[in-house]
Amino acid sequence: MKTSTTSFADLLRDLRTARKLSQRELARQAGLNENHVGQFECGGREPSYRNLVRLARALSVGLSAFDPDKEFRENP
Repeated sequence: MKTSTTSFADLLRDLRTARKLSQRELARQAGLNENHVGQFECGGREPSYRNLVRLARALSVGLSAFDPDKEFRENP
């Protein structure tokens, strides 16, 4: 079970692996560079809101999956 202290990097990795996607495949589905996905997962980089939306769509989750304590406007 995830807690609010779980990092974005861990959540992204967990969501991706639960769907049996490689970083390359997630990047392709999200329209992102594979290197960026790797950097997001290692915590070396935080995604922009636009890229967060792309990742959420590619993983078929809402934005709240990445931060359940934060309210996101799904259509800014």
